[in-house]
Amino acid sequence: MELILFVPVAIAIKKIVQSFCVAGESINSLYNEIYKGMQERKLLQINVKKEELKLKTADLEFISSSTKSLAKLLGFKSVKELNKVTRNPLTSLKILLSFYRRIRSLANYTTKGKTKF
Repeated sequence: MELILFVPVAIAIKKIVQSFCVAGESINSLYNEIYKGMQERKLLQINVKKEELKLKTADLEFISSSTKSLAKLLGFKSVKELNKVTRNPLTSLKILLSFYRRIRSLANYTTKGKTKF
């Protein structure tokens, strides 16, 4: 199946998928490490808006460093803009984790030859 996309968006997706493929196992390990850390800190369970003020300093540092590390390996350069839109660093990290899962699927299709950019 051939899809025609808006070229700038297709180029951006291609670059992100390439960054993902180049990062290989390190990005998968980072994702697992971040997810485990979020589970341990119970950051996956909280109502973000309601509990935002109760986050500990250590949690906020974990969120910030995790967001920066994941964004770097994904080749995502708009973390500041994402934080402006979400107005919450935990929400930004959750969006990046979701983004990772979608890019992982595209990367798998690309390495199997099912997609081509």
